[in-house]
Amino acid sequence: MKFLIIRFSSIGDIVLTTPVMRCLKQQLPDAEIHFLTKHKFKTVTEENPYIDKFIYLEDSIGSLIKQLKAEQYDYIIDLHKNIRSYYLRFLLRRKTLSYHKQSVEKWLLTKLGINRMAGKNIVVPNIAEVAAPSIENDERGWAKTLELLGVASGQPAIEKIVVDKSDSWLRAY
Repeated sequence: MKFLIIRFSSIGDIVLTTPVMRCLKQQLPDAEIHFLTKHKFKTVTEENPYIDKFIYLEDSIGSLIKQLKAEQYDYIIDLHKNIRSYYLRFLLRRKTLSYHKQSVEKWLLTKLGINRMAGKNIVVPNIAEVAAPSIENDERGWAKTLELLGVASGQPAIEKIVVDKSDSWLRAY
């Protein structure tokens, strides 16, 4: 199966997509994973062993459509879920897996003080929870996205991918 995983930004969220790709690769051995992000995040993704092909957005989605259509993806996994990714999904017309981003709920909470966050309490985690998060507790709901493919997610969420490069690129952020 061929997957296009979309996450345009931000640096931390891109790093947090690694468990999604790892679970796909480990549980669906024939999975071919293509990852679409902004070109400025190339250094963050290029050493990820779970990605078979990198696609970097430089200008507009329109410049990538022909290339993406030619790939004939089985699934698009949209881990960004914004207008740009909706537009891309519409143009490619492939089966799509995504998650409930709770954008309206977040807006209501931050702008009007109305908490409709699916019964969740807003809690500041202790350092132990931050140091070793699990993908099941992923606030973004990305793990649930994979359940539709029969992919379980009971592994540590983050792993260190060693990059043999200078960290000078990081200063740009």
